[in-house]
This record gives sequence, C-alpha cells and structure tokens, in this order.
Amino acid sequence: MAFNGETAVSSGGSDMTEPRPRKPTLARLFSGVRSKPNEASTFAGPQFYQIGTSEEGAVGRSANGGLSSKVEEVGLEKYYVPIDTYEGRHRYDPKATWSEAEERALIQRLDLRVCAYCCLMFFALQLDRGNISQALSDNMLKDLGMNTDDYNTGQTIFYVSFLAAELPSQLVSKKIGPDNCGFIPDVILYLSYFYKSKELPIRLSFFWTAYGATFIISAFLAYGILHLRGHEGLAGWQWLFALEGGLTALLGIISW
Repeated sequence: MAFNGETAVSSGGSDMTEPRPRKPTLARLFSGVRSKPNEASTFAGPQFYQIGTSEEGAVGRSANGGLSSKVEEVGLEKYYVPIDTYEGRHRYDPKATWSEAEERALIQRLDLRVCAYCCLMFFALQLDRGNISQALSDNMLKDLGMNTDDYNTGQTIFYVSFLAAELPSQLVSKKIGPDNCGFIPDVILYLSYFYKSKELPIRLSFFWTAYGATFIISAFLAYGILHLRGHEGLAGWQWLFALEGGLTALLGIISW
C-alpha cells in the first residue's frame, strides 16, 4: 500500500478512502494568529493581537484606533472590556477613534504636563531628603550637641521605619489610588496610566535622570546656602533645611 496525497492506494490499484494521518504542528496551531500587536491606540483599553489569515479577514483595531468592525461582527468585543476593578475602567470606550497625528500631539502634551512635572517633583523631593549629608559639613552635630553615634542611630531608625512602611503603603496605593502613599513607586504607577509599554521606559529614564541631577545641583546650592551661617542668627545648615524644605513644600502644595 502506498499513500498518494490524502488517499491511500493499495498495491492492487484500488483506491481506499482512508485519509492520511496529519500531525499537528505549531504552524497549524498558530496559523490564524499574527505575532505583532497593533499599537495604534493609547487609551482605548488593553492591547490585543490581530486574528485572521488575511487582511480582509483580520480582526483587531482599525487604522485610526478603536475596535474594528470585524471584532463587533464576530462578537469578540466583550473579551476586550477591562475588569470592573481596573482603575481606568470608566475611560474605556471601544468606539473612540483618532489619527496618528492626534496621538503624537497628545503624547507631546503628556510629556510636558505630566512627565516633566513628575521629574520636577522628584528633583524637589530628593533635594530636601538628601541635604542632611551636606548639613553635616556645617558643624550641625556640634551645634546640636550630638556625636556620630547619635547621628548613625537616628539614620538607622529612619531607614528601618521607611522600609517597614514600603510594602503596606504600596498595597494601599494600589487599592485607593497613587495619590495617597509612597512617592516613587506611585509616580511610576501613575505614569503607566498615560503611556503604553513601548513609551514608558524612556519616560522612566527621564524620571531617574532627575534623581541623579539632584546630587549635582544640590551640591552647588548647598555651597551658597551654607555661607549664610550667622545671617539672622541662624546656622548655615538651618538655612539649608529652611530654604530647600520650603521649596519642596511649595511644589507639593502646587502639585496637590
């Protein structure tokens, strides 16, 4: 017996209707799935993969955003609706459409009004939080009647308390929103509400660059501020805490 195409043929010449067995392959299993997601939209809900074997039969987002009519025709739109507990559920609109030019303009506006301001807030936060090391150079411990052991004990208590509060604070922020708990992880969560996964890394690099720039700029500021020692009867480290702390407080109020 020999196989000819899909039909087995006996050595006597008679055809048999028994089909030739076909082994399943990855190509057959995934023949209807395209590997690249359509990323045309920023706000129209979760991204998904196009399904289909041709352009005419493709299912996914339309060229200008929103769900394509093919999705609605085959009844798949229900699978793209975010769960009720998703923070941005009230923003989901499968009928929304936009052009690429409109999306680029929106991203530029987000960079200016959201990302840049987050970087500024991070700069001010670190400016105030890290200036104690510069205050030490102005005889702060001697003025307060402390020694290095007292300083190290205080720093240890601070960081242990800080680390102990990190995990529960993030659980709370995930539950009630990113405007109630720790700054750094909650700002990262906040930025993820505005940017797609492909857009977010470069914005986070700006965010951490602001952190690094703080150490450079704060050194120059401290040099000038510490020279105010004796002015109005205050030590230089007191002026340092007052001015840099006041800047952070002012930005915090404006941000709120």
